[in-house]
Amino acid sequence: MLASLHQEAFENNGEVWDERSLKELLVLPGVTAWVALRESKPAGFLMVRTVLDESEVLTVAVRPSLQRKGVGRALFNHFFSHIKPDVSFVYLEVSIVNSSATKFYESCNFQEIGRRPGYYSDGTEAVVMRYSLL
Repeated sequence: MLASLHQEAFENNGEVWDERSLKELLVLPGVTAWVALRESKPAGFLMVRTVLDESEVLTVAVRPSLQRKGVGRALFNHFFSHIKPDVSFVYLEVSIVNSSATKFYESCNFQEIGRRPGYYSDGTEAVVMRYSLL
């Protein structure tokens, strides 16, 4: 289910994670995923890895037909309400060409802290963002 949702959300940028990749991540220590439902059907999911005092957003995927309708915000709000008390920072990477996602993360109080040239398989640069809980 998560793989097909991820494919639908990312089919235009080549960064699709298959079922095997997602299963391998989900069994790692500290990895958690939350699924948002709309009318009892998966609308999106957020996958996070927490190690010691830091969390990293591994992926967030929302069905294209439900983007900009509060699904992503609900996923992040749920994550932030369940974050471990010793976590100080949450990190994520977003493609420099994905300005709508970058604006969304900024609206969630993430701030750009750096860049990773050639980070994605198509050679695009990643914007590294951080949310501070301090």
